[in-house]
Amino acid sequence: MSDALCFRVRLILGLFIAGLVLSGLTAFPLMRELNLLCDWFGIARDARYPFLAHGTDWLAFSHVVITVFCFGAWLDAARHEYRIRAAMIACVMVIPLALMLLADAKRPEREGVAAR
Repeated sequence: MSDALCFRVRLILGLFIAGLVLSGLTAFPLMRELNLLCDWFGIARDARYPFLAHGTDWLAFSHVVITVFCFGAWLDAARHEYRIRAAMIACVMVIPLALMLLADAKRPEREGVAAR
């Protein structure tokens, strides 16, 4: 790999890693921040969906895991090309997973569970 290409790959991976770390760290206190905003604006919180707090922890953790994949590739991109591919696949798989969970949440029998 040429020096210019290696520099470009490391720069792009570095920006991607920084974005993942930043978005992951800001997702951990998401529910506390949301509660603070609700109190500040006088908006009632919806207690029917307590599982949302659990989901934000996993969202933050997944950002950290994808960062671990990218960090090894940032050190030596030519040798760890498979890590870049694994991280890209993980990022792309978020879209169909979100669509499946959205379709599952809209099922009529799920609405009865949330109302109990």
